[in-house]
Amino acid sequence: MKVIYAFKTFKEYEHYKPHNKIFYQIARLSVGITGKFYQTKLYCDRKSLEMFDYYGVKFDEVQILDEIENYTGKVTAMPKVIAMMEQTEPYILVDMDCILLQQIPNVSTIQFAYPETHQIFLHSYLDDNLDGYVGYLNKYYKKPWNKYRDRFNDWFKVDPESSPNNCVVFVNSPYMVREIYKDILSKFTEEEIEEVGPMFIEQFLFHLYLKNYNVDTSYIHTSYNEFNHVDYRFTTTKLLHFLEYNTDSAIGEKIKYLSEIYDVDVESGWPADLEVSTPEPTEEKEVNNLIKSSEQEIMDMLEVLNTDKEDE
Repeated sequence: MKVIYAFKTFKEYEHYKPHNKIFYQIARLSVGITGKFYQTKLYCDRKSLEMFDYYGVKFDEVQILDEIENYTGKVTAMPKVIAMMEQTEPYILVDMDCILLQQIPNVSTIQFAYPETHQIFLHSYLDDNLDGYVGYLNKYYKKPWNKYRDRFNDWFKVDPESSPNNCVVFVNSPYMVREIYKDILSKFTEEEIEEVGPMFIEQFLFHLYLKNYNVDTSYIHTSYNEFNHVDYRFTTTKLLHFLEYNTDSAIGEKIKYLSEIYDVDVESGWPADLEVSTPEPTEEKEVNNLIKSSEQEIMDMLEVLNTDKEDE
């Protein structure tokens, strides 16, 4: 089975996570460590290939896709969707800031990295400040769902348990995935796709289809694992997701530790002017913090998505 990556250099859009030296070091780690267990392949545009070559991120195979090259929107997940629609054999999709530390057990038709969202218990809603979290759900899930839900089967129900983070997606049925994404994209204009954004298209709707058609799915991890220690415990997990590398004060130490134990070069060949500093947290970073810090108590949340349109 092959691990695939997908990437596009967006000319007029700056991602909230900077593509600085830390980003490329993590990319080297991701491809270098994951490559010990799987063949790796990058799907990208020409500019991205030049960029990864320049910064020493080496894949076993690279394919430039015209669909990625010619994509003019700003939905950062679209290169991943395009690459997934190209597949004809089982594969694992991995983000650049994610590392597989072992071969992943093959236990279901589709596996996701971990739940991005959870349900909210009434006591946690009353006792904790979840305004930012609920605001995040309203903006990226509830609002687009209520606006466009009439384009989908009227019996579709939102999974009451969770919605996934797609930093890793293990796919045993590539043709099914392709047809689901084709159907999803057919329901929106290009402008509407820009409006609803990446999480709604790539994660929420894809998961919605799988659950409503009773496709067996599972999570590789039951929650996001944040490692604040830098020791052997790093190696006890199936995957690492450096979700907040741009604000993690210990990221340099973590990169150094992993590069040494897995023997992956992250230090040689850097341009002298490559940016190393990390920026201040953004609104999206603050939402990520809220999701993580509430992980144990946030357990009953996506019911807000099943609110009828008239309750808007």
